Amino acid sequence: MQRPRRTAAVVTTVLTTVLTGALVAGPAVAGPALATGGTGKAAGGGKAAEVDIPFADLKVEATGPAKVVAGDLVEYVVRVTNLEGEEVSTELEFELPKGSTGITVGSRPVTEHLIPVESFLPGSTRVLRIGARIGAGDGGIKLPASFRIPDQPLLNTYKDTDWRNNHAYVDTVNEKGDPFIGPNAVLGVKGQILATSPQSKVLKQVITIKNTGEHRATEIELEGRVHRLSGKILKIDGVDPARGHHTDIGFRYRLSPLNPGRSRTVIVKTRLTSETGPGPAYGGFYVLGSANGGEHTLDLRK
Repeated sequence: MQRPRRTAAVVTTVLTTVLTGALVAGPAVAGPALATGGTGKAAGGGKAAEVDIPFADLKVEATGPAKVVAGDLVEYVVRVTNLEGEEVSTELEFELPKGSTGITVGSRPVTEHLIPVESFLPGSTRVLRIGARIGAGDGGIKLPASFRIPDQPLLNTYKDTDWRNNHAYVDTVNEKGDPFIGPNAVLGVKGQILATSPQSKVLKQVITIKNTGEHRATEIELEGRVHRLSGKILKIDGVDPARGHHTDIGFRYRLSPLNPGRSRTVIVKTRLTSETGPGPAYGGFYVLGSANGGEHTLDLRK
């Protein structure tokens, strides 16, 4: 279907767009370079020239490798089709998996992730072959790549009548990737206070952390403060002393990552006090946080 054309008034000289997006003017310009409204007349009463703004419906499709090992040489085939409208030129913007090197278009090395697509007619297709040594991405099982036409192409001023089909994706599987890398960790925390003999006067607060999500929980941090009648902290088991510290009444430690289905136990040992008075009984208040498993609190009392 042929779509209507839009026009813009140009006074004295027509401006053309170059690859860098700069506007190059001819001889002296009598008024504003591009007029988007008004009478379309030049200064002094002369009538301005009319320039057509073409219409087109462009579509992007892409294919690539299904499975790779990070570091393999790969090729993506990108097809840009002018479905209908008029003849236009445009650009293709692309993002390959993190760490990809040696990127080429055809046989030409490229350093920019924006490449020109030469002018093409309705019903025709431009095929771009993008090669690279594929990177490891974020180390996970998926190596995503994306290809799109920018919303405001530099090479040509035109109106795309349907932007919804201007983006294509390729999800390649990294055969040696880590399947547990991702955002969906689900941490939970529970605890108990173990009975202690009157002779030992040592109170044990057992804190159990479990990951019930599908991904590894990372950057886990546990901090807490014991209630006054629990006494001073003697020792904390299940933590790395080099990754935190504790005082007589509180602590903060960074814990190692926790895989799905796994749990970890931290035991806070305190020396019971003979003091009595108002307030919480034995126990403590604890806060568990992480990069991808949420934040949780635990209030232990006995």
